[in-house]
Amino acid sequence: YCYGQILKDETFFWSESEGMSELSTLDGQRIHADYMNKAGQVSGTMGLLAGFTQAFFWSESKGLVPLGTLGGYHSYPLLLTDDGYVLGQSRTADEEYHYFLWSDRIGMVDLGSTNNNWTDIFIPPRNGQVIGWSVVPNTPNRDIHSFFWSETTGRVDLGTLGGDQT
Repeated sequence: YCYGQILKDETFFWSESEGMSELSTLDGQRIHADYMNKAGQVSGTMGLLAGFTQAFFWSESKGLVPLGTLGGYHSYPLLLTDDGYVLGQSRTADEEYHYFLWSDRIGMVDLGSTNNNWTDIFIPPRNGQVIGWSVVPNTPNRDIHSFFWSETTGRVDLGTLGGDQT
């Protein structure tokens, strides 16, 4: 499998069995492929009207799937796992950037803020599980705690071993 860009910002997907096929948006807007996994699935961003962008997922079986946003005007992928999870960031209606996790099964899930709480993801999702860290709000030393997220547990603060940071 491979993907790429050719003249006029046309993005394509190529496989030995199907040859070259164009990836195009539903309304003909610009599209940019950013990531591809071992299964030949692709994630990237597509331009929308008024200059907004939105993350997408593409597979041979499903075609182009717009991922939406968390209420704001932009979303974009940060990685695509081999089991089809997209980790990305999206603006909310309050103009904050939040991390999201998306899969065809669970849709887009808000993993929290990257603005006010200084959240970061430091281990790529595996089987839909995410590990990251976050500044704990309203703590005098801006305490940093690691967290674990899964579909069954939601976000779980892992705490510390007695200090103010994990």
